Amino acid sequence: AEMAELGPAAQSYHTNLAPLIGANGIGRVHVIGELYQGFWSALPIACRGSHTGSMEEMVQFLEKDLTSGDCVLLKGSHSTGLHKLADRFSQSKFTGS
Repeated sequence: AEMAELGPAAQSYHTNLAPLIGANGIGRVHVIGELYQGFWSALPIACRGSHTGSMEEMVQFLEKDLTSGDCVLLKGSHSTGLHKLADRFSQSKFTGS
């Protein structure tokens, strides 16, 4: 389950973060999964990157979208496997490796 550690209020916690994104100069936000539907809808349109249904879809999107010099913050529960995305990109063309 997505963000299992947060319990039943996980969706509202994330949705409540959406207004802070635009107000704090964050360029684009990418999310994976249905838990983030409310967050995505509340997110300022200018900040929306991609909302995918799976990790593999996100990988495909980011491989096309990211360029050298982009700063990426990955946030997620360990149970979602998001660390695998970090591992994959840490070995990619974007690190200079």
